[in-house]
Amino acid sequence: MISRKTYVFVVIFAVASVSITTNYLLSDASTDITVMVKAKSTNASGDQRDQTREETENRTSKVDIDLTDSSIGRNRSSVYESKNNSYTKILKTPKSQVAPHSDPSVKTILIWTLYNTPTMRRDRAIPNFGLDVFGKRKCRHSNCKLTFDRSKLAEADFLLFYNNEPPEWPKIRYVWQSYIHIIKERPGRWHNFLKYYDSRINLRMNYRHDSDIRLYSHGSFKLNTPLKESYQPVWPLSEKRKSIVGMISNCGAQSKRNIYIEELAKYIDVDVYGKCGTLNCPIGRNNTIQCMKRFQRVYKFYLAFENAICNDYVTEKLYYPLTYELIPIVLGGANYSREAPPHSVINTRDFDSPKALAKYLKYLSRNDEEYYSYFAWKQLYGLRSGQDIYCTLCEAMNDPVLAKKKPGNYSDWWFSGCDNNLIDRMRQKGGW
Repeated sequence: MISRKTYVFVVIFAVASVSITTNYLLSDASTDITVMVKAKSTNASGDQRDQTREETENRTSKVDIDLTDSSIGRNRSSVYESKNNSYTKILKTPKSQVAPHSDPSVKTILIWTLYNTPTMRRDRAIPNFGLDVFGKRKCRHSNCKLTFDRSKLAEADFLLFYNNEPPEWPKIRYVWQSYIHIIKERPGRWHNFLKYYDSRINLRMNYRHDSDIRLYSHGSFKLNTPLKESYQPVWPLSEKRKSIVGMISNCGAQSKRNIYIEELAKYIDVDVYGKCGTLNCPIGRNNTIQCMKRFQRVYKFYLAFENAICNDYVTEKLYYPLTYELIPIVLGGANYSREAPPHSVINTRDFDSPKALAKYLKYLSRNDEEYYSYFAWKQLYGLRSGQDIYCTLCEAMNDPVLAKKKPGNYSDWWFSGCDNNLIDRMRQKGGW
């Protein structure tokens, strides 16, 4: 039994920090870090000494910083942060010292984790890709440079992260570097690890309108030039012998859409393809397109019911039917007047119950003029698939407001704005 406790100060000098300072110190900006730990007496057992060593290491590793604090580097030019057992050394050294040959007018973007698209996978294999990609694409801003080479970390002004798992952070971060994180999925799929991004991410790039950089994963609409004189139906309404079709494979969706669909099917015919229905359509983008082409000949309406009811969240479920001659019936958290052309969708929230919706759909099915009025927008608008992510990034890098944005509480912002009880309220209000 230990009868006396001794407090000592363990002073860790950058010169002696073999495992960290020797490997990661790129300039003379290091300084001393002092950590107070509780030590055992000299006659402690081996287990106690191991426990003491573990306590010391744990305390050393848990010296965190808040990157929103402007005092960083005022008294220390390097400190350590620890999240998810990943250690990053923060250095204040100016870029002019660590990358003296870089052009200060050029914004260098290091793609730290690959934004997993066919385009980026292809581009990664191109030698010297990124030197003139912005000029070739005729971007509004072309003073940017892309690289996939992690050895060029010290040259990077911005680091791009695309993760669906806990991140692998760089071992070094300069205070003038900004981190960008791309999210395509809804919040419900990111609960386990997004907390690791708190106090690290400067810029949020996703589908939300209040994100720092808006990501159009599936498409957007633009005015047609020149305008079409009139819309000509692809298929006569008389040949569309069935009412509603949907492609659904997530049967326990957070939105509880299955409850609405089951109620709707009591009053009008509904065909569901996929794991949640009795019909099958081949999986794959090209096969989906073939299915949609078939659907527009047979069906009048398409179930564009999202997996989750979250602010601004829309997926291909909306854009597929708009591309073809099907009227989307939407259930989601988006403001569809912003996401879709005028008078192009039927919103479930505009009806007291699935029964009332079914009545309106039957009315449209009997009236050609009313039905095809939902396609009049095609005279004015065209669907623009996706976006040029490279041009979008370079434009954001040249925004002086975004360039100064500090990291904050990322996870709280991301998980706000989702509604898991919409269907319950609709049932209570409509009495169904």
